[in-house]
Amino acid sequence: MEELKLRDYQQELIERAREMVKRGNRRILLQASTGTGKTAIAIGVMRSAWQKGYSAIFFAHRRELVDQTVARFRRYGIHPKVLMAGREREDGDDSIWVASYQTFERRADYFGGEFDVIFFDEAHIGVERQKRVLDDLLYRRPNAVVFGITATPMTNSGPGLGSVYQVLLQSKRLEWFIEHGYLVEPQFMLMQMIDPDEKFRVKGQEYDEDDVFAWLRQPHVIGNIIQNYMDNFLGERFILFANSVGASWWIAEQFGKHGIPVAHIDYNTPDKERKRIIEAFKRGDIVGLTNVDIFSEGFDVPDVSVVIHAAPTRSLVRYIQRSGRALRPADGKEKAYIVDHAGVIRRFGTLYNYQEWVLEPERPERRNPLQAVKLKTPPKERVCPICNAVFVPKGNTCPNCGHDFRKDPNAKPLLIIPGVMLEYREYLRKMRRGELTDCVAVKRWPEHMMLQRFMDELIGWVEEQRQKGKDTSFAFADIIYYSARCRCPHEEGVSRRFAQAKPPTEFTRRMIKRYFALKSDGFYKFEGGFPCWKKRK
Repeated sequence: MEELKLRDYQQELIERAREMVKRGNRRILLQASTGTGKTAIAIGVMRSAWQKGYSAIFFAHRRELVDQTVARFRRYGIHPKVLMAGREREDGDDSIWVASYQTFERRADYFGGEFDVIFFDEAHIGVERQKRVLDDLLYRRPNAVVFGITATPMTNSGPGLGSVYQVLLQSKRLEWFIEHGYLVEPQFMLMQMIDPDEKFRVKGQEYDEDDVFAWLRQPHVIGNIIQNYMDNFLGERFILFANSVGASWWIAEQFGKHGIPVAHIDYNTPDKERKRIIEAFKRGDIVGLTNVDIFSEGFDVPDVSVVIHAAPTRSLVRYIQRSGRALRPADGKEKAYIVDHAGVIRRFGTLYNYQEWVLEPERPERRNPLQAVKLKTPPKERVCPICNAVFVPKGNTCPNCGHDFRKDPNAKPLLIIPGVMLEYREYLRKMRRGELTDCVAVKRWPEHMMLQRFMDELIGWVEEQRQKGKDTSFAFADIIYYSARCRCPHEEGVSRRFAQAKPPTEFTRRMIKRYFALKSDGFYKFEGGFPCWKKRK
């Protein structure tokens, strides 16, 4: 049994909630950023009530969240009863419960529990359902205290949170959590400059699924998603968000064809299969998970360092919740990468813009989706023309790749066109001439052969680490990529200066052969001992 040790900011939020109860507020909404321990705050509130002899119940909207919360309670020596299909016969304390909404509503007529404290997890989801639950429970215990907790206190449709709660208490700001090491710094990467409002039809509250899936299936779009991961994050664990189950399944299949172990999960995935996949992901046997909204809330795997937005969304809640999956700290994790291929960063900006919340009105005006947040006036954000990182300028260099803007003061954001990364002016010139081709991403390199210098330094470092007995497989992708660029000038779209670079060393050649023998199972063919990035027929 572990002792529940609340962090200072968690204890402070609980104390503020107690003060509100003393002032007569009976319905309190708590806000805390994703990854800052909302479940620990909920357990702290309920444990305090339970120790004083009060009864309490905790509601979650998904089976995984119920199981996760019950396990956390038991870790701290509290054994709640469970109100969820398949777990009702488990022994527990009658004065503290963990329940799913669905099971409670089906059995509300003969479930006779009376509770002094009612706690709703992910309170921004299902406001109508919360009101139905409260109609039943408050009829039996009118003076019960109601708590809700969420990272995004706003709704996408229906009544607002003000129809349930009287007051909103906000925890610390995102910058404070990063500064004190409770979250890692997010690095935003704008990989495709698209405007979803111009490209896709709107159906209901979101973009049309068929339009988005048709766009994803274009070779240059899915090619950019996979190529960007292989170039920059190969081996890093990631979560990819799609707009539909079919799109998520198809994207996972495309990653698999490139030798990257990725699994798809949706609401119809059997529980045993879902647990098996998640355990494999936590062990590192699977490096990526594709889904629609399964992992938008409550998924706790700190080793996730990359979130890929492959689905445009009109929902600020979805954008914040999805991006927050990578912010939890872990050993050796310095940054979280939020990679945008669908125009969400262009639509909403970075997470730093949404740090001060107000209680959403009872009937929100849906034409103004931002009325629950006080928008911080964002400083002028910039997109690095070399690595596509989105950042607020604080000097003359890019914080991600170190590019010096003084040497290129007129640099503009890059546009992603069919498989090629080109500067805006170059893009216009080639478009007029009809020279655009579907090829791999080509970055601009200095004239003095920085490519070869980079290769020499990388190979030397890898050799040094191998002599120390360390695994260097994560560096193979970079070596393969740059080696192929040096030795495959015949490939469409490859700059001529790559063909002028010296051939790689024999050590690089051996590593390339080893990589493709072990990792890709002969997926690519060889010409002269080097991969040519073409499927073997």
